[in-house]
Amino acid sequence: MASINVSCVHRNPELLWLQAADEHRSYNISHDRALTEEPRCRRGDGGLNRQLQDGVPNEVVYYIRSAGFYELFQAYTCQLDHSLIIALAERWCPETNTFHLPIGEATVTLQDVQEYLGIYPEDDDLRKGRMKFNRLAGTITFEHWDPNDEESCKQMARRVILALIGSQLFPDSNSYDVSLNYLLFLGDLSIAGRRSWGSATLCCLYRNLSKGTWPTRQGIDGPLLLLQYWAWERFPRIAP
Repeated sequence: MASINVSCVHRNPELLWLQAADEHRSYNISHDRALTEEPRCRRGDGGLNRQLQDGVPNEVVYYIRSAGFYELFQAYTCQLDHSLIIALAERWCPETNTFHLPIGEATVTLQDVQEYLGIYPEDDDLRKGRMKFNRLAGTITFEHWDPNDEESCKQMARRVILALIGSQLFPDSNSYDVSLNYLLFLGDLSIAGRRSWGSATLCCLYRNLSKGTWPTRQGIDGPLLLLQYWAWERFPRIAP
């Protein structure tokens, strides 16, 4: 009787196996199947990064801190490592919400969210309760602004926080708009930080990482800065 030798060794043991055909990037990579071009890690800030680098007055930073968004505010100017994010997405298991790594399984937790992020218009710019990011970023300016006006400081703090939420915690898939519904939770900045922003952010990351495993996916969305900080903390050798 003829014998047949079957090798079940995965070509790249760091990638997931036993995935359904054409339903996960790792399957297509290991089987030389078609893939879209490398997905783009979307981070839409509409010029906000430049505005924050120019400096935010202490009077506004005070209200950002009282609302519980100060750590996210500090971390915002960090640049995304696209190659790192894509490599992690290729090792993400949607069924268990964990990364499949040579050292075992690992994932981002609520503790990580707390540690890394510190969080427990004109008519033609507004549509369906959304605002264009470049328009929102353009309103964050301190040229003709009175630092002694408490209400003005609060309004400016809400603009910065809304931009941070829309660009870092719950970014829209097209990266150009931000939902104005979040303003409903920023009325009283002294209690805004008590809301469960961390849980919602973690759910958003899990959902978008699972979408990012699709072979035909052209972009990876979600709170990617959180994922990058998590990777740097867990794998210090790749941290800058």
